[in-house]
Amino acid sequence: MALFGRRRRTPSEPPRSPQWLEREAEIERRIAAEPPITWADTSFTDPYAGFIATALQAGDFASLDARYAGLTGLDRAAWGESTTVAVTELLGPSPQLLGAAESHGTVASLLVAITVANDLGFESRGTGMAHEVSHDQRSGYEAGLHHALQLAERANSLSGGTDPTPLM
Repeated sequence: MALFGRRRRTPSEPPRSPQWLEREAEIERRIAAEPPITWADTSFTDPYAGFIATALQAGDFASLDARYAGLTGLDRAAWGESTTVAVTELLGPSPQLLGAAESHGTVASLLVAITVANDLGFESRGTGMAHEVSHDQRSGYEAGLHHALQLAERANSLSGGTDPTPLM
């Protein structure tokens, strides 16, 4: 039984009835009987993230290109999502990775560059409400996202306009 919090009695409220106390005890027993929460395995939703992260750590863009070239349809969309996971969660975006991926210049490497440019733009912005962000933070954010868009258009043109994955 899922409970999202219970209100506590204030001193001015009358004492609780035996029925109410019995219900509360039953709720506590049910909560105690629930199995502990475990996080689901996400490897099936990001099937290529480990491979992409390993290849990027080794600087092996050729293996990324070969693996990506063998994918079609929705597998390419899964590759795009796995690229985001590999860069954002496993490796962390860096200007060095952006430069390497961009200079390699294939669709697979540009997918990496798009993700890195996007993440660096968000890092430049920082946190806070829009009115709390400085002009420099906003400019860095916009520059990162604009660079990501340019890379997506470049990757799309490299595929002859037949691969929508970079634009997603």
